[in-house]
Formats: sequence, C-alpha cells, structure tokens
Amino acid sequence: MAAEQGQIRLGNDYAQFYIGGSDWRPCEAECTSDASCKSWTYLTAQGQCRLKSSVVPARPNACCVSGVKQEQQAAPARVNPDERDCSTWANEALDANNRNIADQCGLAGPLWSRDYGELNARCLESSPRRRDRESEERRQSLDACQKVTGRTRSLVCDHYGRMSVAEAQTNVAGHCGFTGPQWTAVYNDHVRFCQSAGASQLGDQIAGREQQLQECLARGGGEGDQSCQSYAAQAVTQFVQAIRERCGPAFAGPQWTDDQAAHYRWCRSHSPAERESQAQTRQSALAQCGEDRRQFRLIFKF
Repeated sequence: MAAEQGQIRLGNDYAQFYIGGSDWRPCEAECTSDASCKSWTYLTAQGQCRLKSSVVPARPNACCVSGVKQEQQAAPARVNPDERDCSTWANEALDANNRNIADQCGLAGPLWSRDYGELNARCLESSPRRRDRESEERRQSLDACQKVTGRTRSLVCDHYGRMSVAEAQTNVAGHCGFTGPQWTAVYNDHVRFCQSAGASQLGDQIAGREQQLQECLARGGGEGDQSCQSYAAQAVTQFVQAIRERCGPAFAGPQWTDDQAAHYRWCRSHSPAERESQAQTRQSALAQCGEDRRQFRLIFKF
C-alpha cells in the first residue's frame, strides 16, 4: 500500500488504538496483518491508529497519514507466530499504558512505554513465560491503581469528554462561532453522548470538529465580523503606503505588517475604541511621514 500524506479517511472504524510518535508505519503494518482491515488512518498529533472495514473516501487534512490495503494476488506468506503474538502483546501493552495515563496512576518503566516498536522488540526478545508474567504484572498494577483511585467511569468516554471540551474552548477563544450540542463546553454532556454512541461515531465527531477548527483558525478567526475585516484591510493599506512613501525603520512592529490575518486576530481581541485608536495612530504617523518628506524636498530644492 502507498501512504497518503496529509489525508484523512473518516468513518467505518472497527478498531482504534494508541501507538504514539509520528511514525505511521506500525499503523500500516497492523492493517496489513489484519484480514478485516481495508484502509487506515494515523493521527500523527494524537499518535492514534484507526483501522477501517472498508475503503472510505480520503479528504485533505494535515493531521493525518492514510492508506488503502491492496489485494494480494500471490499466495499469502507464512506469518511467524511469534511476530503475530508480539503484535497483539505490544498493542495490549499500549492499551494498558493508555489506562495508566488516563487514570493518572503514575506507573513507569519499560513495561509502560508509549513506543509500539520498543514494546514489540521487547516481546520478540522475551520467552512466552516472561511475556505472560509482564502482562499479569501490568494487569495487577492497573487493578491496584483503580482500587486506590476508585475510578469507575469509562476511560474512553473520559478521553472523549476532555477532547470535546478542549475543542469547544478553542471554538470560543478563536471566535469561530460554531454552535450546537457538539460544541458545548460541559464535560458531562459529552460523556453522556459517548455512552450511547459507537466508537466510529466518536472518532468521526472529534475529527470533524478538528477540521472545522483548523479551517477557522487558518483564516484568522470567526466569520461574519465585517468591522474587523475592514480594520485588517485598512491596516494592510496603511502599511503599503508607509513602504511606498519610504517612511523608514520607525514604521515597524506588529502594527506595521502586511499580515491581514494578524491584524484581524488583534482586532477580535480589542474593543472598538482601541481599534479606532490604533488605526488613527497609524494614520497620524503616515501624515507626519508625508509632511517630513515634503519639508525634505523643499530643503533639497533650495
């Protein structure tokens, strides 16, 4: 299969698990070795692998690397049972460490790595008896942690709730203006939704909000604020005028730039009076620059 850089495939997930790191190849390998897998997506920022039961359409998104498994015409190669067992063992170890992190157990050491490759290599170097012993040690440690902390809620829904609240806060901070129950900042509302939704639906919900936020932030904030759009356009015009009239190095800094998105973001976080004062300060500086140049030309003439 050929990896699709900067592409996400949404929907039809039948397995999601944490691998960690920016290397997508372990996710690709999991799809290759699983007969149920037809395509896959790896979320590099979250280190999460998603296996899909069909070939769903790809969409551009810098968050991810995806791929489609090609049907093999030749007879399948023999799979080393040790490699297959260690793939399962490493994924189970990653799941255990996800629980360790989510429950804030603080368990550390080689048994609690976030690196799939490191865990898989450890398994291949160990005897079956040692693998079983280490799996049991992880299980007992997590059980002890849960008894101490008394946590009973679903770890999956806890993660979904915290991710959803973070996205809702970004929506407000970025003035994106997205509304609806999926954009609430109430953690318990998201947890209740999670408890009645499927794993694929949860993944699609998070990915969909992430894509909307990326598009909003890329354009500098929310849509529909005509006053800030006008302010940003005027600020760029004033900057261009300063360059054209050669006003000099004093006309520098964040208020003197051709980055319209930066002016727009500044406008969204300041009052109308502050915006008007900033625009007037630039205009006064331009007027003074023009007067200075006229006086210079007059002196040069005589």
